[in-house]
Amino acid sequence: MPRRSRSCRKPSPRCSTLPASFFCSTEACADSFGLGARSAVTVANWGIVIGPRAWKSYYVRHELIHVLQGQRLGVVRRLFMPTWFVEGMAYGLSLDPRAPLADPWEAHRARFNAWATRIPRDQWWQEAGKL
Repeated sequence: MPRRSRSCRKPSPRCSTLPASFFCSTEACADSFGLGARSAVTVANWGIVIGPRAWKSYYVRHELIHVLQGQRLGVVRRLFMPTWFVEGMAYGLSLDPRAPLADPWEAHRARFNAWATRIPRDQWWQEAGKL
């Protein structure tokens, strides 16, 4: 049975943007969510599933960054964004200590980091909408 994390019990403006979070401690649990070979997954803005190999803060941050992308850009738009941006941002901002990452993830992280240094942080979402 997955562990579900939720910081609120009833809907409110504060809770409306919080994703459901499921932390699976077994592969059977992860398989029940369809994780397959993935360590974790974000399901639109609805929630995140963290598999047993991903109980590390940088994995959770990575998936929450995907939720934020969906909130700021729209879920459908995020699906059609360049992979270097979507995954590069998640790897680059999650403080993932693994370096280098396997291909193509390290290249995506490097490309996002280069993009991010050229764009003022308060303009990231506006500029991301132009990609």
